[in-house]
Amino acid sequence: MKKLRTSRRMMALVIVPGTVSSVMLTFMLWAVVQFHIAIAVAIALGLIAIICGGMYFVSDKGISFDEEKFVVKGGGQYYYHEIDAVIVKNSEMDLRRYKAIIVDGEEVCYFDDLYSNAKEFIAILERHGFTVKSDNRILD
Repeated sequence: MKKLRTSRRMMALVIVPGTVSSVMLTFMLWAVVQFHIAIAVAIALGLIAIICGGMYFVSDKGISFDEEKFVVKGGGQYYYHEIDAVIVKNSEMDLRRYKAIIVDGEEVCYFDDLYSNAKEFIAILERHGFTVKSDNRILD
C-alpha cells in the first residue's frame, strides 16, 4: 500500500522559508529585546548620574577653613571664638549622626566624620578648646 505524501519540492517550499522566517523572527525579537535592554540601561545610568550629581551638589556644604576662621558656602565667615558649641545631632531624613556648629544660638553648618579633611577640621576645633565627639554610634 502506498501513501500519499507531500512532495519533497512542496516540503522544501514550506519548510525552508518557514525555518528561515522563524530564525529571522527570533533574531529580530532578540534584537528588539537587546535594544530595549540598552534603552533601559541608558535610562538607568542617566538617572543614576542625575541622582549622584544632585546628591553631590546638595551634600557639598562648602566649608572652607584655616587656623583662624571657617567660611560656609552661602552662609558667611565665622571665627572660631564666635562658636558657641559643636554638638552631635541626628538627621531626621536618613537617621545619620552629624556634627553641628552653633554660632549665636543658630546652626550655621554641619558635617560628619566621612567628609574629606574632617579630621583636620576637628583637630583645629579641638585646638580652639572645643570637645568634638565622634558621630559614630559605636565609638560613643
